[in-house]
Amino acid sequence: MVVKDKKQFYQMYDKGLFGNRFRSWKSVDDFLESDFYGEVSLRYSGEYGGKFCQYNVSRDGVEEVAKQWILRGADREKIKVNESAPDDDLIWQGEIMRSLDSYDLTYSYEKTKMRTALENALFIKGARVLNLLRQTLTGCSFDDLMELFDNYPESVIELSVYRYPVGCLPHRNTVIWEVRNY
Repeated sequence: MVVKDKKQFYQMYDKGLFGNRFRSWKSVDDFLESDFYGEVSLRYSGEYGGKFCQYNVSRDGVEEVAKQWILRGADREKIKVNESAPDDDLIWQGEIMRSLDSYDLTYSYEKTKMRTALENALFIKGARVLNLLRQTLTGCSFDDLMELFDNYPESVIELSVYRYPVGCLPHRNTVIWEVRNY
């Protein structure tokens, strides 16, 4: 299967088709109706999504961020909200893809947001990638990642690996941020 654009990705992500993730809400209004009071990150599912991204927003700050984005051209209905990640507890994060019978991994050990961390990324391939995965992912997380590659063999998978279990599925220390072919 191929994930051809961000719109398709979010439709699939919202259905939970990519495995473990942090709690998320389809819209600002859905989030504000929830009983979650931790910090969240806001992302944009529309065109120019990369220009709209805000991390570690308090519940009280979500509406203000949304208003600022709308003033800059965002559509309120395309603003997504997810539980913020515990960056201090990262092991590593990056983007992995399978090529033929090998794996390529661009990654970082920096304990910061992925966009920043990958500015100074490391790169490994082949057996070194599998060794790192086996050493740092829980068994369930490793199996989930291999299943994603079975279902999306030509996709890039963006993931973060933590020191302890995180996300909506038990026994997993890895969350999947994105699966894409775009």
